[in-house]
Amino acid sequence: MTDHGMSWGKKRRVTDEGDISMGGGNFGVSIGNVLGVTKEPGEIKSRAGRKKEPGAEANRHVSAEPESALAPVSQVILRRESSGRGGRAVTIADFRPSPDEKTADELAKMMRRGLGCGSHVEDKKIVLQGDMRERASAWLTKQGVKKIVMCN
Repeated sequence: MTDHGMSWGKKRRVTDEGDISMGGGNFGVSIGNVLGVTKEPGEIKSRAGRKKEPGAEANRHVSAEPESALAPVSQVILRRESSGRGGRAVTIADFRPSPDEKTADELAKMMRRGLGCGSHVEDKKIVLQGDMRERASAWLTKQGVKKIVMCN
């Protein structure tokens, strides 16, 4: 029988705190316990070793509120395009009135996260990777955009 990189011996467990325990059940020994490292409850350390406040993880990826970036938008035109892109389909989101560059970047970032696809800005229009018309329409409706026009 060949060994495919799997260990058939004793299992080691590495915890979030960086402790390594060997053995199982009540007989395991933690390196943290051997070295006398103690942690206070509620203290959270990031991987870089910086202390963080409990609950700081929830605010990590908070960007501009969708309502603030989409508030002036009255209409969005979604169309599929593959011309000049090597045969790959993209979805163009054209906002009316056209947002400025900073707002367009924020909208592209929000759509990228909300739809789970790549996006960038070309001429104040957001380009989404793939045919995302249906998903983008549903996401924009959920964000409060009143009028969405879908074209071929």
